[in-house]
Amino acid sequence: MGLQTLDRAMAALHVLGASGPDGLRFVDLQKSLGLTKPTAHRLLLSLLSHGMLQHEPAERRYRLGPGLQLL
Repeated sequence: MGLQTLDRAMAALHVLGASGPDGLRFVDLQKSLGLTKPTAHRLLLSLLSHGMLQHEPAERRYRLGPGLQLL
């Protein structure tokens, strides 16, 4: 993982943390980060796989995940 990827992941976590318990839809998160859709999608999939995010398919929202408590 490069420094740019780490910076993007941290930015995503900060944006989601600031969004509160409702979380954000993909498109809102992607625009907030200023990333292309494919890049944002890969980043979110990686954070999901590590438990740093949760995805609520029914609500179509992303939230901070339980993996952050391990840190």
